[in-house]
Amino acid sequence: MAKRNNDFFNQKKPWSIIKDKLLGYYLKPYFQKILLTKHPVTYVDCFAGAGKFNDGTDGSPLIALKVISDVLAQSKIVNTEIKSCFIEAHHYDQLNKNLECYSNTQVVSGKFEKNIGKILHNNLHRNIFLYIDPYGVKELDFEFIGSLAKESFYSMELLLNFNSVGFLRVAFKAFGIDFKNENDLLEEYDDSLPEPSACTITANKIAGGDYWKDIISEYHDGKLSFYGVEERFVAEYCRRLQKHYQYVLNMKIKSGSAIKYRMIHATNHPDGAILMADNIFKREELLREIHSVKQLSLFENESTPDMRKILSNYLPQFKTFERLNAFLAKFFCTYGVICSSQDIKSTLKIFETEGKIIVERNPATTKAGKPTKFWDDKKVKIKWNT
Repeated sequence: MAKRNNDFFNQKKPWSIIKDKLLGYYLKPYFQKILLTKHPVTYVDCFAGAGKFNDGTDGSPLIALKVISDVLAQSKIVNTEIKSCFIEAHHYDQLNKNLECYSNTQVVSGKFEKNIGKILHNNLHRNIFLYIDPYGVKELDFEFIGSLAKESFYSMELLLNFNSVGFLRVAFKAFGIDFKNENDLLEEYDDSLPEPSACTITANKIAGGDYWKDIISEYHDGKLSFYGVEERFVAEYCRRLQKHYQYVLNMKIKSGSAIKYRMIHATNHPDGAILMADNIFKREELLREIHSVKQLSLFENESTPDMRKILSNYLPQFKTFERLNAFLAKFFCTYGVICSSQDIKSTLKIFETEGKIIVERNPATTKAGKPTKFWDDKKVKIKWNT
């Protein structure tokens, strides 16, 4: 179901503000960096909505287009092109009106699943960024999402708002388990569920397999809590997605103890994963203050991590040289956004002086013949000093 409930666009909810800010914060450095490839870019908002809320705040389409306009105005790269496409099934007229002053923009009337294939086919050999923010979960097809990584694009990145609690509603009904609303469900969910047998088919399609059944069975047998089920399922979902996209970040958005949704970022480029992780980490404090909803949090564990301990446990697997940007991206995929990339580098610098790691730099020396000491992600390789 797309964003079509009658009062959805009356006022933007705090968690919708967070989603849009996460998107906006990432898109500016993303576009700035991706234009350096000198390949054209296509940005696709797959469930665009009306573009603007009735309270006057911008929706994701206008947020993205304003970022694109700013980036293109500031760019010194010649022959840059960023096309935008917005798919909307129920608010097409309003969206089209809200976006009419922007050039190089296409507004498509219809459902995501009916239009995305043709749109992407017409944009081969370009950099593609997909923002997938459905109203529920039933439109999400894991196999399709995974298959996009194999298409002939110069690069493919996606940011997916995954309503894991909405998925569990489907999975629980497939098992005949009453959903006890243990999580203070989002207002943003599709409450029209099919019969249990059809729920099984739907859950398999969303999850990309039936592995979720074992997880729900553990809940049914009292071996897992509701939150344990959600955590296990999302971890397995992301692990499977990583078979298609090398770097998959999973960010939990909570209000108190309640899970609001998961933001999942997938890319095959380490720089994209690092960029997303750093932007998420930098904005945590600001996002926490939105609408004075101070209990909203991006992180499961908000205590300061012991980076020496974590890296001492993580580094020994790197017995051969690993490029620093790949190392950082893999770290975030393993541990989540528990710190910034600079926090990791700061600890690595200490480890280098202590002889715990070996660092290879290119170039290894300055013009004066002195050893270089820079920590450029692409020009540095590291390995554990076994």
